[in-house]
Amino acid sequence: MVAGLLSNAVVTDANAGVMPVVGMPSGLHPVSSMWEAAKPTTRLPFLADQASLGLFSIGDLMLLLGGIVVVGACLRRTFQLFALRALNQTCLVRVRSAFEDGQSPPCKTSSLLFGKKGP
Repeated sequence: MVAGLLSNAVVTDANAGVMPVVGMPSGLHPVSSMWEAAKPTTRLPFLADQASLGLFSIGDLMLLLGGIVVVGACLRRTFQLFALRALNQTCLVRVRSAFEDGQSPPCKTSSLLFGKKGP
């Protein structure tokens, strides 16, 4: 994500605070003065917004990819925590049942919960 942000900042700074758009259709008029059609004097046009990329730049795509990776990593961690929580709940039920029956606890987590070693 930082690479995408840096890429967009570099091309905007190199072009006096304006993000050039390479291949902008003549009928398209930007809603902000932040964008303008690329000119022959445009610096770093390969980092600018590209009409062939749906008016996105390479930096925009890197930001999008980085965001997807971050969200994916967070979701993976969340699902792992849910799975661990479900496993611990199952183990707690087994441990309670084993203690009620006078048996040794069947799960490794029981030693953490009750200070006793399992089988």
